[in-house]
Amino acid sequence: MENQDFVGKSALIVGGTSGIGKAVARLLLERGAASVIVAGRNVEKLHAAESELSAFGRVIGREVDITDQTELARVLGESGNQFDGVDLLVNAAGVFLPKPFLEHTMEDYDRYLELNRGIFFITQTVARGMAGRAGGSIDRCGRGRRSRQHPPRRIRWQRRDCML
Repeated sequence: MENQDFVGKSALIVGGTSGIGKAVARLLLERGAASVIVAGRNVEKLHAAESELSAFGRVIGREVDITDQTELARVLGESGNQFDGVDLLVNAAGVFLPKPFLEHTMEDYDRYLELNRGIFFITQTVARGMAGRAGGSIDRCGRGRRSRQHPPRRIRWQRRDCML
């Protein structure tokens, strides 16, 4: 029997239109994920990924340029946001500038910062939704805090400065 680790889970894969992101989307769907949202900025690659991945399960394509502050704010602020019910978050978005370190410019560096800012706020939105569904909140170290009415739920992530 095939491994079904992700049965019923929903995933958001930022940068899921090619490479590692698309491979992870396929793996999640093959292992039982209920749905996968692939987010990317290139609409042609997005449609191609949706078409290819739909053979394995439910795929939702989301066009978004996470480096554009206005566009990111609009997507994250939409009511009924598709990102609210996400169980798994994968960041496969990246910037690749194949040139020597000493040749990078301020504009190159800004591209890295813009990408990291977008990932930060997507992660914050997804974590807020996870905490809300678990009946608690997330503390500064990423540990879930629960209200007394809700049973514990494992949240798997760690930061070195927060290990017990």
